[in-house]
Amino acid sequence: MTGLSTRDPRLRRAVVALCLTEITSWGVLYYSLPVAAGTIGRDTGWSYSHVFTAFSCGLLLSAVAGARVGRLLDRFGPRPVMTVGSLVGVVGLLLVAWAPNLPIFFVAWLVTGLAQSAALYPPAFAAITRWYGDARTWPLTIVTLVGGLSSTAFAPLTSLFVEQWGWRSAYLVLAGIYALVTIPLHAFLLTPPWPGPAHSTGASGHRREIRSVTASRRFLTLQISLTLTGLAMFAVTINLIPLLTSRGFGQAAAATVFGLVGVGQVLGRLSFAVLPDGSEPYVRTLTIGAAGVVILAALALLPGPAWALVVVAVLAGAVRGAYTLLTATAVSDRWGTRHFGALNGSFNVPITAAIALAPAAGALAIDLLGSHTAAAGAFAVLAAVGVALGRRA
Repeated sequence: MTGLSTRDPRLRRAVVALCLTEITSWGVLYYSLPVAAGTIGRDTGWSYSHVFTAFSCGLLLSAVAGARVGRLLDRFGPRPVMTVGSLVGVVGLLLVAWAPNLPIFFVAWLVTGLAQSAALYPPAFAAITRWYGDARTWPLTIVTLVGGLSSTAFAPLTSLFVEQWGWRSAYLVLAGIYALVTIPLHAFLLTPPWPGPAHSTGASGHRREIRSVTASRRFLTLQISLTLTGLAMFAVTINLIPLLTSRGFGQAAAATVFGLVGVGQVLGRLSFAVLPDGSEPYVRTLTIGAAGVVILAALALLPGPAWALVVVAVLAGAVRGAYTLLTATAVSDRWGTRHFGALNGSFNVPITAAIALAPAAGALAIDLLGSHTAAAGAFAVLAAVGVALGRRA
């Protein structure tokens, strides 16, 4: 903690700022591309898979850069790091709008990926965790609840811009919105005092302390556990529409149910705040992981009726929503807030990479196993392995 009261108006302003910047960052840097991808492909002649591969490359770079961003957060705090992230995001979006060929389009999304590493949830979680300490759960929940509405707000907005002005002009407008919202809020409202790293052990001692955690069996086991669980949950839910159409849903009905996953995420994040802590941190991990296994098994085995599949889809969203907060608190629950930025940045590298690869992994599993049912069953087993690994982590 920084010695601030949780009632300090600077903390309240910072949380409001992060709510607004997270919904904008996720909406513009993440959800805009899935909406615009079809139009981009038709307009340029680039294949749909190439457009999405550029996006995925940016997400993977974001995962790799996350560890370095975490160390910068520990040293400098969220205000300069997230402000620079906003500036880089504007550059990336402008490059997307301008890209005259596919290689430049890839470069544009790599630049945008760097911005994602400094502007999406991990740095916001680090800021709240360091500022609020033991009182972090509700501020984290509030930020993720608002951030969870990003697709609801920006998917139709992006679609409207693309339809009215074309995708290049749409990205110019989105770059302007992103700049106007996130740069001033990051620069002028993330002002609570930042404790910075403790230097009593010196720089080399600092690195040894971090390394002693990141190389520990508990850290690595928990990291693998949540990576497997996240990969399984996201691979199945992102491919939910074809799974539902294979069970007799029409395309429009399946898309509507897919939208309800977002409602489930909100419910899951609210539920997370009231889950019992238990005597050990693994209680939440085990509870949420086991729920994920049950939901994935239900999606694999439940043929109907339609209402039951709708309920399961909403519950899948709830598990995903709770999982986001689980990864946000996993490090601080076990190793405290000292070196949190560096530790959390390292912790999230494989998790972010797995989630970035989840859409392709889900599609590949469907192709290899021959059905959506078999793929969902395989991912349920994968999630169960993750839960087994993390049962005492």
